[in-house]
Amino acid sequence: MVWRSPERHGTMSAIMKAQIDWVLLSTGGVRPTLALAQICGSSQRFNAVNQMRILGRWMRMVTIPNQSLVPRAWDEFDQDLRVRPSPLYLRLVDVCEKLMKFTWITRARSAALTDRYSERTESELAGRGRHQPIWTLAISTLAIAAGILLLAADYGVTGAALVLYGGGNSLFSIARRALPRAVFGADRYPALMGSLARPSLIAQATAPLLGV
Repeated sequence: MVWRSPERHGTMSAIMKAQIDWVLLSTGGVRPTLALAQICGSSQRFNAVNQMRILGRWMRMVTIPNQSLVPRAWDEFDQDLRVRPSPLYLRLVDVCEKLMKFTWITRARSAALTDRYSERTESELAGRGRHQPIWTLAISTLAIAAGILLLAADYGVTGAALVLYGGGNSLFSIARRALPRAVFGADRYPALMGSLARPSLIAQATAPLLGV
């Protein structure tokens, strides 16, 4: 996997961060070998790469040490929209080559490198029926509805209404990721979550163009 992002205010773009947030972290998630690159950056471009590196390591991806930075990416293409030979191009090829080498070396050991005791324990508890995502979703929905009704009724319990609404919303953010995996299984989970996230990501990307 290659993460490449422009630099925005000294960090990666918001769209890039939103896509990373949808990557599965629990048991059954993909832990690929990761390479990093940055385009169209200013003097703060290294901050964007460093933050992506921190994210990749925190998500237990095997992040290679090499990285590529292309300050003016739009000047690196010829009339056929192919990257022109240059030191920046050679550096990018170096990164991709190193990515393939790391992937080849670690692919037989990826399960051992990314396995965690806490995730195995969580999976065992879920298998024993101690945690049912559907009940979490139901409770979160009821809490959100109760919070909205208390606010609308104006009973003078605004604090309790906000606690119910905030707590329900927090539970809902957990349940909406856990429920598809419990229903459809770990094998289909990454592709399914990507399909579910696509409409919201498209809306986030097009909203600035529409002036929303």
